[in-house]
Amino acid sequence: MSVSSDNDKKLETRIEKTWATLDYRAEKWGVERIAYDGIQNHFPEDCGGTGYGVFFLQDNEWIDFQQYEPSKQVEEICFTDDGEGYDSIYTVLRHSSKTDRETQTGKFGEGLKMISAASLNHSEDIAFFSQNWSASPLAKKIYLPKEKKHIDTLCQKITTGLDRIEGSRTLFRNPSQELVEQVLSFKERIIDFRDDLPAREIVRLHGKHRVFRPKKGQNGELFVKRIKYSTAEPLYLSYQINGTKADSLLSPDRDHVIDYNLEQQIKEIITNLNDVELMKPLLDDSTPDFHEKNIAFDSIDSLRSPNKWIKAFHELYGDKAILAEKDKRKKNVNCDAATNGYKVVDSLSRGVHSLLKLAGVKVAGDCVDYRPKYEIIKPDELAESQRKIYELHRFVAPIIFGEQTSAKIHIFSSAYNNQGELTWFNGMSYWKEDDDNSDVYIRLDRLDSPTTFLSTLSHELTHTQTKAVDKTTEFEDGLTEALGNALTYILTNTKQ
Repeated sequence: MSVSSDNDKKLETRIEKTWATLDYRAEKWGVERIAYDGIQNHFPEDCGGTGYGVFFLQDNEWIDFQQYEPSKQVEEICFTDDGEGYDSIYTVLRHSSKTDRETQTGKFGEGLKMISAASLNHSEDIAFFSQNWSASPLAKKIYLPKEKKHIDTLCQKITTGLDRIEGSRTLFRNPSQELVEQVLSFKERIIDFRDDLPAREIVRLHGKHRVFRPKKGQNGELFVKRIKYSTAEPLYLSYQINGTKADSLLSPDRDHVIDYNLEQQIKEIITNLNDVELMKPLLDDSTPDFHEKNIAFDSIDSLRSPNKWIKAFHELYGDKAILAEKDKRKKNVNCDAATNGYKVVDSLSRGVHSLLKLAGVKVAGDCVDYRPKYEIIKPDELAESQRKIYELHRFVAPIIFGEQTSAKIHIFSSAYNNQGELTWFNGMSYWKEDDDNSDVYIRLDRLDSPTTFLSTLSHELTHTQTKAVDKTTEFEDGLTEALGNALTYILTNTKQ
């Protein structure tokens, strides 16, 4: 360490060595990180103050950086705050004094040192000021005999005895245009300078997080504490994630968002929403496929406002809307629910589907009763014309399958459950995978003509024979009609 003194001003200057070489992680520290890691040290949470500022010196006059005049040179840039200040030791010591993980940014003790090294690497003239001292980085070469080369190590030229100042400052003299552009980007990337996200646009506060509704469409953004970061997929809402959980969102170099951790944070916020108008775009299949729609909500145990999710769903899709069954083996239930008068919504992602199901929105399987009570009409209770048509069932199976069927044919006048009479089906069949015995129920009015009876009968017998279900309403109706017409033609011509 070298020391010089100025007896008149009582200034002392010394050179302090650090642990860092200038090539240490140099590829990770460009001008962008100089600007953003530099300003975050002045955030109120980090400096212990109430405010901070960013200023440009243009034409020998300090102005707020947002009043930048492009036609004039930026002579200096200054970041300043009204906080507690800090000791010069932190410009050389690999140690962080930041212990409040709920609010403060950075935790590895690298900030001031890496900003200094990066500034030297990129020829940015930087200086730090706090309390009664200033520090400016410089490089010192040391020789490594074993490797037979010199390397640059980071040192700080520290001057003490200056007039005491409130808070701290970071000063850049003759900044590069690249640094000027990075600082100008604060207007877009630092939430405090965003006039398009005013306080009145905050729609919900979840703990320490803030949520904003974008003014234009669904162009959401992510702010980790105060700084905006890019996300792999577009967002619907804008989020400011704060607290200790914010630290987990970023890689150690804070150069990218960890997608899985982001998904967990957004999931927590979404499940706490309490605003129907906010919920609707998440449920609307006509809105863009933003990230929130693709989150897996399956592991969620509860929602803050389940009734509002239900309301949002029905306002979008109607009072008769229900969720489709996602299990491919239950696709027939979707067809039957649609036949039963429901609007089956099958366009939602699995994540949104699971969220709505958790809220209590009915699924197709909840709305179709396959085991109603039947009012059975015995064959000898049928009118003569009806009985003649009914007896045709004895000829159908051999024509279709080449053999007789063991299915029992039942005629019913009505079917009902606890909610009332069910009128959505003309026939129903029941079978077991390991049993040839089966039952077919056909509505009484299908005996009005041979064709209508044979259509329904042949359709239901096919189910008992194949032990398979319908996949689409169109196929179900087409098969029924085709079989009925064919059987009517065959039986009519056989009798002749």
